[in-house]
Amino acid sequence: MGHIQAEREIAATAEALWAIVSDFRSWERWFTVHAGWAAEPPAEVAKGTTVTEKIEMLGIANRIDWTVLDLQPPTKITMVGTGRAEVKVQFTFAVEPTDTGTKLKFSGNFDGALIKGSLVKAVEREGIVQLDTTLRRLGELAMAPACA
Repeated sequence: MGHIQAEREIAATAEALWAIVSDFRSWERWFTVHAGWAAEPPAEVAKGTTVTEKIEMLGIANRIDWTVLDLQPPTKITMVGTGRAEVKVQFTFAVEPTDTGTKLKFSGNFDGALIKGSLVKAVEREGIVQLDTTLRRLGELAMAPACA
């Protein structure tokens, strides 16, 4: 099983970050592995919400059928998903107010029949690079004037 995690302090409010993270329609603007939705995602997210996302990582496309496993507005969303080749994914975005803004945390686990050995390490390395860009974009979007 592979694992990635990162956190970043962002000078935006927790409310601004939560509004973006919990709005699946915004993911194309900040989530770097996101390549689209199979169908229009719902405007409101709730525990049990399902969506199918097209992703791309390491030049490989996949479709992940996601289910919102845990939702604690305005602080945490955990999703579990299954993709082709028995890929299984779980990730959590968490926002925590701080004295200077918000701490944004991401953690993710992935496994599958084809994700073994050296491919696990490659996905972890690429995941960290993608995650760094994702968190930077998310912070920039949350601090944009329209979100203030």
